[in-house]
Amino acid sequence: MLRCKPRRSRRPDMGTARWDMFSGGVLYASGNHTSSTTASNLTDGAAGAGSAVTAPVGAILTITCDELARVVIGGGAATATSGILLQPDIAREIPIKASGTISVIDEA
Repeated sequence: MLRCKPRRSRRPDMGTARWDMFSGGVLYASGNHTSSTTASNLTDGAAGAGSAVTAPVGAILTITCDELARVVIGGGAATATSGILLQPDIAREIPIKASGTISVIDEA
């Protein structure tokens, strides 16, 4: 299980999403992503740098955010009222049912 340290951001409107994605029992991609109240896609680089990750169908996303957030998998954009709700500092395992990018947003 992934655990997040409490947020130590200088900006109160930004958080961190730590994630791993496994496909066929093998680590497919992982990273730390800076999240905010503007939706953004998980990327294959550290702290949001790099290219957007495309989740393959059948993979498992394990994600932990240090703020209340939402995630949308399969190419849509997360909003403060739509997507899977992620409670702070609680790891979620989410099966990928639709291929596409993974969007994350902090709930203000």
